[in-house]
Amino acid sequence: MAVNEVVKEIFQEQTRSWKHFPPSLISDLFYYKDDKGEQQRYYSFILSEEDTNILRSLDPENISAIRFFLACAYTDSIYTFNPWIGILYKNETEDEFLFELQLVDASALPIWYQGIITPGTADLFRLKWLEIGAEKINYAFAGKTFKKFGDQTRDDPDSLLPTNQRVKFYHFGKDDVHDIINNLQNTSKRFYLHLGAGLQVDIFHPYNFRPVIEVGRLRYITPGSEDITLDGDDDDNYYERAQPCPPYCHGGGDGEP
Repeated sequence: MAVNEVVKEIFQEQTRSWKHFPPSLISDLFYYKDDKGEQQRYYSFILSEEDTNILRSLDPENISAIRFFLACAYTDSIYTFNPWIGILYKNETEDEFLFELQLVDASALPIWYQGIITPGTADLFRLKWLEIGAEKINYAFAGKTFKKFGDQTRDDPDSLLPTNQRVKFYHFGKDDVHDIINNLQNTSKRFYLHLGAGLQVDIFHPYNFRPVIEVGRLRYITPGSEDITLDGDDDDNYYERAQPCPPYCHGGGDGEP
């Protein structure tokens, strides 16, 4: 099943916009005004029920990766952060499916339920994302990595050129893919993407932006939704072992080292 050409064109336009968006304005992409006119920072997104059912129908044995793409859309005369999920099949370089994520409107929740109750590292990443000052958000997505020149490869890092690059997508590998899809197939849970931040590990993982995938119950209020459950589930699952591109592009996109 090839990606619809209209969807593909929108996706490519939005990811190009992210790639070339001015660094000094990146922080503006992550704020929106809620129904009360108060400014909120994006931190959680959900896959639609229709797209979740498509994901449930897939055979994880055919999939090599789930990729989280950073993108921005131009609507109502402003640019806003608009992430996508890509499903990469084995031996392919382009995504077989592309899903546009929807914002979870946390401001609609009761005060006592403003937090996302997550275990360990996942919760730490979320909290650190919310603590990053607006003036420093750009640095969460930019870092020094290596870029190959000539016929050099990663096996010889001393011969690679260090260069500052902006992250384009995060790659969740096959082990996580199997677990994510199996969890969706065996439960009525939904697919969430939470924005997070951690520490820069090294030059091969140079960004402190860290996304977290959650497979959990529908318990957040989303714009336009009427059927909501507010109680969480102790058996929700979280995945944060994604690799960034660059430097780990796994055959997809330009800038592969």
